[in-house]
Amino acid sequence: MRTVLGVAVAAGLLTGCGGPAPATDTAPAESGTAVTDRAVPATGRLDPTRIKRLRAALPAGYEIADVPGDTGPAAFAGFGPGWTADPAVCATLLGPSAPVGTRGLSASGADGTVYLTVTLGDVAPPPVGDCGSWTMTYRHTTALAHPVPAPPIEGARTAGLAAESVTAVESGTRTLSRLRILTAALDGQLVAVTTITDPQQPPGPLTDEYTARLLVDAVSELRRVH
Repeated sequence: MRTVLGVAVAAGLLTGCGGPAPATDTAPAESGTAVTDRAVPATGRLDPTRIKRLRAALPAGYEIADVPGDTGPAAFAGFGPGWTADPAVCATLLGPSAPVGTRGLSASGADGTVYLTVTLGDVAPPPVGDCGSWTMTYRHTTALAHPVPAPPIEGARTAGLAAESVTAVESGTRTLSRLRILTAALDGQLVAVTTITDPQQPPGPLTDEYTARLLVDAVSELRRVH
């Protein structure tokens, strides 16, 4: 959910793939819980096909849909192909620049949207540049990003960032979004939780604690062996 400043409503930032829109349903009554200090045991290889089993962890009453197979955290946040980072090396914090084989779910409600994904392919190591504060830019959209704590997960490299995104439109209005992206890199894949909320409204169920807990639960489920 974005805040609109001015007299006109801005167009949506996120562009999707061609073809019919994915079918949606409503999340069950269960919702995620707050993050704890425990780390996920490093047992089992990551199985991305299990991502659909996490529907019950999404907020109650939200509309659930599958995500396109060539998208990632940057695209979910409104930064399309060709977006830039300054310093440029900081872009690797969001995973592959051209994601392929992405599996996952999105859940949208009155309080915002959460994306839970796993992307196939190698993930770049942490950048060596200064990413304590960096800028994301795409067309008329900019965001100032900074690192935030990510939950520890055994056998994984976790990272987090937060940002406030501003989009200018022709009428002179602006849309604002609060972004929070947590990732876990392991087994040559990247598990990510991306939340988008209105910075001028309470986050509802999409709190920082919920985002962290969902990442922990996702890795645990993807590692589960039956």
